[in-house]
Amino acid sequence: MFIADTDEEARALGRRHYPPYFDLQCTHYEADANPWADIPEYQDFSRMFANLRKLTDPSELGPFMDSNLVGSPETICRRIDALVALGFNYFMVSCATPGTPIELRQRMMTHFAEEVCPRCSSAMRRTKAA
Repeated sequence: MFIADTDEEARALGRRHYPPYFDLQCTHYEADANPWADIPEYQDFSRMFANLRKLTDPSELGPFMDSNLVGSPETICRRIDALVALGFNYFMVSCATPGTPIELRQRMMTHFAEEVCPRCSSAMRRTKAA
């Protein structure tokens, strides 16, 4: 999750912090090696890794960020509403993308707790974020 006051700010954070994370994934899992190409049961796995390499390019992140919680509180609320409409009723939110400074993570989680949670959770309406 990347949350900021505006969609543009949140997407800029995503373009800054997601590519190094995806590059780390590609390196760790040797995405370019594709040792599973000849195994039918792993074809989807191979396609997933091929997409990881694309996500190391900030200009390719648009669809990924659109399908995740990236944006202003209003945008994130709309995304959560869309997921609820699909039947989701439990969410685990993280802004722990490797390389994202801890201060930024804390700010984003506080922003989420204060701006999004009260709208989506009756329990969060009664308390203030820590």
